[in-house]
Amino acid sequence: MTSKRPPRATAGTLAVLARLSDTSLYLLIGIAAGLAAVTLSIKAVLLAVGLTAITALLILPWGAYYLVLFSIPFWVPIGAGLSVARLALVGGLGLMAFNAVQSRGPWLVISRWPDAVIGLAFTFAIGASVIMSESVGESAAEAGSWGIMLLYYFFTLTFVRTPEDLHKVGLFMIGLGLLQAAVVALQIHVGLVFSVGDITHEEEWAAGSARMPGTTGHSTVLAGFLQIPIIYAFAMLTRERRPLALSAYGLATAAMVFAWYHTYSRTSLVAFAIMAGVALMIRYRFVRMLAILSMIIAAIVLASYEFAIYELVSDAERQFKFMAALTKYSAGLEWAETLRWRLEQWTAGWRLFLDHIWFGTGPGLAGSKLFPYLPAESRYSEFVIITVHNSFFHVASEVGIFALVAYTMMWLMGFRWGIVGLGRSETRFQAQIWLIALSGQLVVNIFNPAMREPFLVVALLACIARMAQATPSQPAVSDASSTPRYKSNVA
Repeated sequence: MTSKRPPRATAGTLAVLARLSDTSLYLLIGIAAGLAAVTLSIKAVLLAVGLTAITALLILPWGAYYLVLFSIPFWVPIGAGLSVARLALVGGLGLMAFNAVQSRGPWLVISRWPDAVIGLAFTFAIGASVIMSESVGESAAEAGSWGIMLLYYFFTLTFVRTPEDLHKVGLFMIGLGLLQAAVVALQIHVGLVFSVGDITHEEEWAAGSARMPGTTGHSTVLAGFLQIPIIYAFAMLTRERRPLALSAYGLATAAMVFAWYHTYSRTSLVAFAIMAGVALMIRYRFVRMLAILSMIIAAIVLASYEFAIYELVSDAERQFKFMAALTKYSAGLEWAETLRWRLEQWTAGWRLFLDHIWFGTGPGLAGSKLFPYLPAESRYSEFVIITVHNSFFHVASEVGIFALVAYTMMWLMGFRWGIVGLGRSETRFQAQIWLIALSGQLVVNIFNPAMREPFLVVALLACIARMAQATPSQPAVSDASSTPRYKSNVA
């Protein structure tokens, strides 16, 4: 028995009623939110909005991934050992399982060769370090931060499958960057503080030089995060031709640069210089050859010093007096002191690693053991040492050589996957963006402990390589005409 199609007039009437009912629903929601704010508090409105968002995420298979991405720049503690990031990741896992059970979404990819297997090896190495540590309970609690980073990696491998997916991620990161810019503006003008960071130094407030952390735990962390949406927005700005889109990307870039500037991050400034160099390397063969030659020379010099960076820099200082030249200026003095302090930390981290080479000290335990390993002539040994300010020495000293090998492989394969993506016209534009972003993250992670963002970027490059290898098309050409122009409905 077939159902009768309603007359055209009836269908039009139903459409009008549907639009009216939608409008009425939105109006009722607005009235309810206003009454809640008046009678209860603004928290009631936020709770209502949050519950509505979670309900929407339950319907969307991609909702789990966006919820996980949302947590990257949020280090805000809630209490009882919980944070926004941890709650978001637990929610993301629940949403993914909810959709996967109903065959509306994928299960987490953890065993695919080679990208997921590298992450899985890193996970097992961290677990072994926890088991072998002298304080299993403390190490297990601190291992949660590594678990957060690895979930960014595995979620990205699971959900990103097409160039359009990559573009959505880029746009979402721009949205997060704009949110951080708004938070920084509030911190500057209102004094909004989410967590303990260097924003709390009163003397810096008085001097107008307070470093804004946004919703992260430190201004350098915020600067490292903002590198990604700034690069993506700027790349889209150079490719767009529509006036409205040009204006949107231009304003977004300016707002995020404003927030980045107020982090006063020296490391991120160096990172942007390196990213500019990588962009030139991608564009010009001569620059690539020069960079390769420089890396070979640097590797030979480091090998001659048995990779003892502190001794190498000390010899260079005695020969060229570059530290002394820097200290003639106030800004240079701060740069020189920061560099020396980090070099001493790196030396201590390397020595600690050699004493705990197989499984490290255990997650979170390296900081309390670094002091005896500082160089004898250390001038900054009075500093409170929390962890090694170099992600590779951080991994090596805390979780040992097996984790270090897996972590290093992730970085190396990330660059290799990006190069693979450059070879296809369908993926070349995205490969350029994320390769440049990864180079900037490398700089930040050389001068700081391991961050969250590289796990996202490396996974995106792995997805790009998989797309490139699965696409039977013409090799990419270097001119702008090969760059795909994304339609406005992609987002």
